[in-house]
Amino acid sequence: MLQALSNPLAPSFSVRLPSGIVCRILERPGLWQSVDEQTAIQCDLDTVAAAVGTSEPLTYGVFSKDPARFQDRLIAVAYAGENPKPIGFVAMPLLEVDIDGRSVRVVHLGLGMVDRRHQCTGIVSVLYELCWAFLLVRNRGRSLWFTNVSQIPRVIGATYEHCDRVYPSPDTGTRPTRVHRLIADVIMRHHRAAFGVAEEAEFDAERFVITNAYTGGSDGLKKAYSSAIEHADPRYNDLCRTHLDYARGDDFLQIGVCSIFTLVRSLARRALRGLSGRLLPRVESIGSNPQPGRLRS
Repeated sequence: MLQALSNPLAPSFSVRLPSGIVCRILERPGLWQSVDEQTAIQCDLDTVAAAVGTSEPLTYGVFSKDPARFQDRLIAVAYAGENPKPIGFVAMPLLEVDIDGRSVRVVHLGLGMVDRRHQCTGIVSVLYELCWAFLLVRNRGRSLWFTNVSQIPRVIGATYEHCDRVYPSPDTGTRPTRVHRLIADVIMRHHRAAFGVAEEAEFDAERFVITNAYTGGSDGLKKAYSSAIEHADPRYNDLCRTHLDYARGDDFLQIGVCSIFTLVRSLARRALRGLSGRLLPRVESIGSNPQPGRLRS
């Protein structure tokens, strides 16, 4: 569905969708962009966040004051209009997790936001798919473990449906594997800041539930269940209502695997929903820069 990019391994590249929306992907821009370039990207992210609106300002991840906040993230920004304005983004932390003495790359799905005026375009899903395509190419086609933190039934369900070996699961009797448990342990001990969870939040290692999760700069994303977008499949709604205390501010920590197969499956689902005809066919590369150039997940 995507035409070959002129340099898909460059740290920055852009593609244009048939709708005219331009998507820009940047790998670890904090390692190669100038301070002015990083400031411009931050301005774009702030513009989208302001258009979305949160109950309180976000102060974690790409919205923190940490000067190194762009060094360990894959960032994708969508622009629209004749004088292109940012309308959505995803920011995915790239984590290194030690498993049995071996360093394993774990991709956190991170934060995705889209301007309310563009929420029916499916653009955040497209940004995630572009990011995963890039990461899988970077990883020579090998599968990657991912984590996701959310209390939104639609997000929980979409993650489960589009990836493999995902836990927690709506299927009763499913148990986490040893690797799931090891990744969860390391993530909760060393990488809470990546998804805005403070030290006082506790982790239920059986249900993979983070209790009192909205305590580390992500406070503005906390929702009542009535405000969380439900999934068309009631199993995910029931899963969230049963295991999450929304008044306290609980989240699921989802862990699973993304692969070439799951990416193709995700694109196929999009085609079946009729979105591929509007967004993905005839995507053309609009350039590559070989010079290092409100959903909570």
